[in-house]
Amino acid sequence: MGTTPNNTPNEQGGARDKRFEEPLLDALRHVWWAGLGLAAVAGEQTGRVIDALVERGKQVEPTVIEQGKKAGQEVSEAVNDVGEKLKAFIDRVGRSAGAAEAALDERAAAALERLGFPKKADLDALAAKIDALTARLEELQKRA
Repeated sequence: MGTTPNNTPNEQGGARDKRFEEPLLDALRHVWWAGLGLAAVAGEQTGRVIDALVERGKQVEPTVIEQGKKAGQEVSEAVNDVGEKLKAFIDRVGRSAGAAEAALDERAAAALERLGFPKKADLDALAAKIDALTARLEELQKRA
């Protein structure tokens, strides 16, 4: 196996050309260093950005909290207002319904009376008389 000053044997017994090996290794080292540098710069920049975001968050936090409290209070007041209006509406409807129901009952009773239908009180009195007569009949049957 012959060698020249620029050629050295490789592991398989062939020759390696050092003229190409050194520049290639230098280029790979530069790529490696560039990658490491990129990671380092990105890490540093990310740290700075995060620090800046944290500081800005600390500055705006009181404003955001105050706005949230104000919005919550406004919503609470609106809900209470709607609740009060709803209660008032239900009361009005309930009173109106009660009055309307009573008026309807009176009109229906008057119409039934005009048609000759007995009133509830009349029916109750008749039922009481029937009960009394039934009791009297049972008593008479026992004697006989």
